[in-house]
Amino acid sequence: MSTGALGKTKISVDTSVLDDGDTIGSYVVGATGTLITSTTIGSDEALDVNLTGLAFAEDTPGVDASLGIQIFAIRQDTLGTLVSADGDRSMLSVNATGALYTTVTSSALPTGAATEATLATLSATLTALSKTEDDAAVTATEGFQIFAVRQDTLASLVGTDGDLSMLSVDATGALYTTISSLSGQYAEDSVAADAAIGNFFLGVRRDGSASNTSAAGDYSEIQTWSEGSVRTVDVANNVNLQQVVTIGTTAAQLPTANLANRKLLMIQNVSNNVLYVGSSTVTADEAATGGLQIGKGGFVTVEAGPANAIFGRAATAGNAIAVWEFS
Repeated sequence: MSTGALGKTKISVDTSVLDDGDTIGSYVVGATGTLITSTTIGSDEALDVNLTGLAFAEDTPGVDASLGIQIFAIRQDTLGTLVSADGDRSMLSVNATGALYTTVTSSALPTGAATEATLATLSATLTALSKTEDDAAVTATEGFQIFAVRQDTLASLVGTDGDLSMLSVDATGALYTTISSLSGQYAEDSVAADAAIGNFFLGVRRDGSASNTSAAGDYSEIQTWSEGSVRTVDVANNVNLQQVVTIGTTAAQLPTANLANRKLLMIQNVSNNVLYVGSSTVTADEAATGGLQIGKGGFVTVEAGPANAIFGRAATAGNAIAVWEFS
């Protein structure tokens, strides 16, 4: 028995002679002799051991400064068994660097698992589908089919800006596209700017006179002559009509009804008096409203269309005027 600062430590045996197999009890008592430890294992008393801080519940999260017991292993530069038979307890083994020895158990691959052969096939397929920028297309080139969503009435397929989306096609399979403002297109009455870019302008060569529109208000082509110059006045290849109109001291239209699709008008004064030609307000004098004067036998040619009415007037009544129209 020995005495320490905390009390007395006693070691007792259950017999006066200590033999193999006898039980030894350990006790810690206070200064008054009061027993401090009283743990029993079966019918025997044993020394209490405090493991608080070393034991943790399953699934308990780790925290800083947690206590634990250090695990040791045996270094074996050449791995060899540490136990004599199957089922014996054993120490762990590490190599010279402290890496733990482990055993990898091989097993058959599951059905459908990747093998070297299937990986090689996959690699070849991906290679065939991959194309280098600017490569020329060749016959039987492989690729992925691109699908789109048919939308007879175009509507959004995504919830917000930046989302991935399918392409949309109409009922015939034509891809919907959005045409932004093209270079060279300008709004009517917009102000011209320096370095503005425009589109190349083309016309249609028309050697003969032919209309390319079916009705007023239709879009029409620009026509050129055989050498490429723009046709601004068409050749009158259709109908021509001559007539004599009698005019007097009030303005009268020359002729009274214009020829349809008229392109050219000729007027000749076949009377003995001066003819004054102009608009519906023409006067037979040299005043501000006086018209173009045509003497006896004189004539004038006017590129006047069917909507452009020409009027004549004289200072006396009964004057014969010859009119010749071309369309």
